[in-house]
Amino acid sequence: MGINHNKTLILFDIDNTLIKSNNIFQLLVNPSILNNEDIIPILSKLQQSYTLGIWSQGFIKIQLTKLKIANLISYFNKDQIWISHKKIDLLHKINSQNFQKIYIIDDKDFSEYIEAYPKLEYVNEKYLSNLEQHLL
Repeated sequence: MGINHNKTLILFDIDNTLIKSNNIFQLLVNPSILNNEDIIPILSKLQQSYTLGIWSQGFIKIQLTKLKIANLISYFNKDQIWISHKKIDLLHKINSQNFQKIYIIDDKDFSEYIEAYPKLEYVNEKYLSNLEQHLL
């Protein structure tokens, strides 16, 4: 039996994945680095079939402000916002969610950390443009 898309969660890192910067002040001064042109059509399409969330490291208010400045916050399920100063520590809680499959999209390779969690799968951010081809 294949994966039920309605039971699939896709978690996105923010810095250098959704937004091509990790500096909120750069975003305020130069919004052109937000990468909206590329990411919005991808999120719009994925949002129709999957639950989308955030998996990010940093201060919650700053990370959420970046998403608001980039006009991306509305694409993500508010119950699936996972932000911590050490995001690796969130893996156990994320894995306990009621999803068949959970994909983590990040610019850093976290595959060694998630191999203990069979529902979780790492996908490198470079596959964002054709992400659906990489999802089972």
